[in-house]
Amino acid sequence: MDTTLSTTTPEPDLRPTRSRWRWVPLVLALLWAIPSVIVGVNLITDTPSSAVSVGAAAPSLTSSSEELAYGGDAYTGIQNAAAETERAVVDGFNQLGSFELELQRSAAQQQAKRAAASQAHVEDGLGWLLVSLAVLNITVAVGRLTSGRVVA
Repeated sequence: MDTTLSTTTPEPDLRPTRSRWRWVPLVLALLWAIPSVIVGVNLITDTPSSAVSVGAAAPSLTSSSEELAYGGDAYTGIQNAAAETERAVVDGFNQLGSFELELQRSAAQQQAKRAAASQAHVEDGLGWLLVSLAVLNITVAVGRLTSGRVVA
């Protein structure tokens, strides 16, 4: 009678293990992808506004001469000349101030258009980056799920 004990080692189980946590990476990827795609599409399709408001007003001076014309002697002739000169200087100053304000508005609008154009390029790039990362995250999660690798 043979009294030798036979010891056999069980073969290892090579089947992929199914964990109850196997869906967690995909669910998290989808939860992250939904707002990422929404924000990304919003960044890509959003049109930046180029409305500019310059908060300045044209200067307005008024003439302080009391009369349009004074009497007829030599002194009043000097007064008339001084009053006409004052009105001409005030009118010129007001026109120059209005012209300067228009130049400021035009420059501000051009600068706003350039800023909006560069902002649009940055927003487009960020939008595509967000959408791409969301798709990549979902792809990796689906790949891990189908390969049978246990992440948790």
